[in-house]
Amino acid sequence: MKRFWYFFLLMVLLAAGAIVFLARSNPEPEYEGRPITSWIGDLVSSDYEIHNKAATAVEAAGAGAVPYLVSALHKRETVLMRVRAILAARLPFLRLRVVDPSLLRQRAAEQLGVVPGQGATVVPALIAALEDDHLDVSSEIQRALRRIGPPSLPALVAALRCPNARIRQRSAEVITDFGYAARSAVPALCSALKDPDEGVRSNAARALGTTSGGEATAVAALILGLDDPVPAVRTAASGSLGTLGPLAKSATAALSRALSDRDAGGRVAAAKALWLVGGQPDRVVPVLIEALQDPRVRWQASFVLGEIGPGAGEAASALIAALKQEKVPRALRAPPSSAVALGRIGRAAVPDLIRTLQDQESSARTSAAIALGMMGPQAEQAIPGLVRLLDDPDEEVRQASVLSLGAIAPQTKELLPALLKMMGEDDIFIRSMAAAVLQRIDSGAAAEVRRLEK
Repeated sequence: MKRFWYFFLLMVLLAAGAIVFLARSNPEPEYEGRPITSWIGDLVSSDYEIHNKAATAVEAAGAGAVPYLVSALHKRETVLMRVRAILAARLPFLRLRVVDPSLLRQRAAEQLGVVPGQGATVVPALIAALEDDHLDVSSEIQRALRRIGPPSLPALVAALRCPNARIRQRSAEVITDFGYAARSAVPALCSALKDPDEGVRSNAARALGTTSGGEATAVAALILGLDDPVPAVRTAASGSLGTLGPLAKSATAALSRALSDRDAGGRVAAAKALWLVGGQPDRVVPVLIEALQDPRVRWQASFVLGEIGPGAGEAASALIAALKQEKVPRALRAPPSSAVALGRIGRAAVPDLIRTLQDQESSARTSAAIALGMMGPQAEQAIPGLVRLLDDPDEEVRQASVLSLGAIAPQTKELLPALLKMMGEDDIFIRSMAAAVLQRIDSGAAAEVRRLEK
């Protein structure tokens, strides 16, 4: 036992000697008389000036700051840090400095992403840190890798074979954003579609949609992905085939089969992809109409129908039914997906929307007015119905009618008084919307209102 302790003590002394030697041969960089580690600690400051000066110091240190930033990238909370935080909270007069380790890791990643010419050192460190269990930290690491750009690609491709599934998943996400510049990653991404982890397979499928440029091997791999046992992977494969559009023409038959996917989200994704690949609204619109009855995927189906536009005219009645069920707060700011879809379908939806202007539910009247306004002059049949709503008991209905009339028939005589009234609202959003319409109708009146407001 004594021999063991002698040996242990010798190792400690040797390690201490090595640290001292390295510290002397590679002294820590300083900026304005302070060591760089002190500046790195300031990166977490909530004070804008302190944070910016710390970033300037780190930038000035350049490559010399990299080892210390990498060290900060792996900083974890210790017992001493917890005790220090407790003391700082209970004894503020001590003015103890408390550093949030997760925030420090974020800031370190941010700085590593902007150190010029250090990719060979920085990229492996960032990729190894992708396993971080703090989402904000891993997101910042991914942003840093994106800033470094394609030079990080070889290491990211290699990371697709890393034993850690979280690193594989997040590496595929970064590759996705490189687009066609990452086309050399296609073989590895095709292999990743067979990964045991479903998250890796999903992200690899998404990446193939942006990186492959319709390469035959990628399309073939995505077609196989349509049969994956996990719905999220099948949906991602459909999404990427849709992104490739006509370049994925060979997937038409497989996507047609996917219209019968047992998962509702899978059916909607396949419908969208099939339309983007082959432009067959008659095949996909019935599937989307059925999906409108499922509240879990109603909004996705609505948006796809909106993208199809006039070719989805037969879905108007089903979208009206969805519109009556889809209640969103403050619809003028974030219109219901069904209203957006109806607005994009256009003229074919006008008769159903005019009838909905008389619905008992004020939310349905508001949404119908919004959809008609999106169509502009092609909704001129709705002018009488919208004019009647200028006296609606519900304020949001009145406001939606005013704005829609401004888009459809700006010369409507009842519109100017209603707009001027809206210009007096406390809500700045409503005032700005009304001002924009008034400017189009009567720039002189708009200028006069602005003058009086001053």
